[in-house]
Amino acid sequence: MQARQKIPWKIGNLFGVLGVLILGVLLWGAPLVAATDITNDFTDPSFLRAVRSEIQKSNGPIYDTDVAGIINLAVGYRNITSLNGIEHFTALEYLDCGVNQLTALDTSKNTALSELDCAGNQLTALDVSKNPMLTGLYCYSNQLRALDVSKNFALRDFDCEGNQLRALDVSKNPALEYLNCGGNQLTALDVSKNTALRDLDCEGNQLTALEVSKNPALREFFCNDNQLSALDVSKT
Repeated sequence: MQARQKIPWKIGNLFGVLGVLILGVLLWGAPLVAATDITNDFTDPSFLRAVRSEIQKSNGPIYDTDVAGIINLAVGYRNITSLNGIEHFTALEYLDCGVNQLTALDTSKNTALSELDCAGNQLTALDVSKNPMLTGLYCYSNQLRALDVSKNFALRDFDCEGNQLRALDVSKNPALEYLNCGGNQLTALDVSKNTALRDLDCEGNQLTALEVSKNPALREFFCNDNQLSALDVSKT
């Protein structure tokens, strides 16, 4: 039988080293997914400056990977007119964009959001149906005419004071502890499903009746400047 010819040890060793090097380059030498330049998505100069400050990048392109891991973002009091680009903050849990000049706000891509403060803007509509993790929503002092919080089952603190709401359904918010819906145009308010409610402010509406017998945890309660003819608080 003819003996099998062997590759000299040094040449075989060289091939092995080259293989390891090539594999290393493939695994570590380049990112698995290329970063995307999202600079132009920030159409508002004030918001762009705020984002650059947040990521400590005063110039050059902003990549989606620069903002994707940000959890908290506070950009209140910046004269911002648009939050275009906020959709790239996919890990965002806390957003404060209060007291700006926003007329629209899209948080549909911020599905991890647990607290949103957009008070003191010029919003006429707000969709939070894609934010099921919300525990705090502060949208007071806007121009909202309607607001649907039926998908926000975890909502605990809710302040929508000083809008133009004609109706408000909080029956799908069993965890609600704080509700301020004063200064709207509500003619009815049902809080019978909010048994954990501790603080309720519904003053300055057009309520003709209010039932709080299902709210035994209620400690602070303001309902002045309505059209109530009777109110039973014996169970609170």
